[in-house]
Amino acid sequence: MRRRRPRNPASKGRSPHHNNPTTVSPRLPMPSGPTLPPRSSRGRTAMDLAKSM
Repeated sequence: MRRRRPRNPASKGRSPHHNNPTTVSPRLPMPSGPTLPPRSSRGRTAMDLAKSM
């Protein structure tokens, strides 16, 4: 019983950590785009095209 308790929280702690990097990786490129002037203009045009589609 004691061994199962530490193993359960450990496995649960690892799953969210693996999920965090995946969610953060897509978020990094998004903020980096608007921060740069050339990418921001391109991002806006892409958004307009996507909206028109």
